[in-house]
Amino acid sequence: MNILNGAGGRRWSTLLQQGVRALEEAKVSTPRRTARWLFEEVCGQSAAAIIANPQREASAAQAQCYAESIARCQQHEPLQYVLGYADFCGLRLRVTPDVLIPRPETELLVQAALKRVASRQGARILDIGTGSGCIALALKAARPDLHVAACDISIRALRVAQWNAQALGLAISFAQADVLSDVFDLYTRKPFDCVVSNPPYIPDAEFHALPVNVRCYEPDQALACGSDPLAFYRAIARQGPCLAPLGSLALEVHADYAEQVRRHLAQFGYINIALQRDLAGYLRIITADCPHQKTQTLGNQDCISAAACLPRP
Repeated sequence: MNILNGAGGRRWSTLLQQGVRALEEAKVSTPRRTARWLFEEVCGQSAAAIIANPQREASAAQAQCYAESIARCQQHEPLQYVLGYADFCGLRLRVTPDVLIPRPETELLVQAALKRVASRQGARILDIGTGSGCIALALKAARPDLHVAACDISIRALRVAQWNAQALGLAISFAQADVLSDVFDLYTRKPFDCVVSNPPYIPDAEFHALPVNVRCYEPDQALACGSDPLAFYRAIARQGPCLAPLGSLALEVHADYAEQVRRHLAQFGYINIALQRDLAGYLRIITADCPHQKTQTLGNQDCISAAACLPRP
């Protein structure tokens, strides 16, 4: 459906109505909200202004841009990719198809990590699988005294994260690394007070059932964990030797595997393990502490190499 073909030309009210209708026909969720959000973005007008001036006309360029944006959403491309940004913890972040779109429930993970280091001035935090940098940047914005490092396997994702850090004026140390690799070796010099991560946790058996706007547009690498939904959690748990005494893990989890993750952390020797539900009632966040006297059960590798990328306190 070409929304520029209808009667009424480029009048605001007409364009908005045509946009809503096009999204409804394409069975896009929240068509009115999406159409209005796009219109406000393209025309630079508030919802109140649009309602108060329904006969006002958009420019030809604005109408064309709006039509193109609606067409992208008709194909179920996520609104955030069309807009080019997502809001997270009060920060406006650039997002592209190279990074996962930040979710509201991940804000709970940020809150959980902040609680773990609440009494530690200048605490050192590592964000594994940073994507857009949303978690690392939200932590740094909330606590400027923190020393935050972030890594991702994707160099394209890291470029987006670095762009966001520069745009926000927040100092984060980024590095490319794969937590599943035998040479995942980001850490020396000083141990971390908290390791935080929202790793891929959708198993292959569930991936095909994801909504089309997720399955066909967001990066598989940031979503899918293969046949083993616990692989990333075991790898992260092995980073225990790189945690300070009483250092913490804060992880987002698949609700169906939360208890299994809890049991694995206990087997690795972590203590004070706690699960937290999201606003929908699903188990979503798990936190755990490294015991003061760390034992070999926390991992079988030494803390080697490169937290040299971290700024010195």
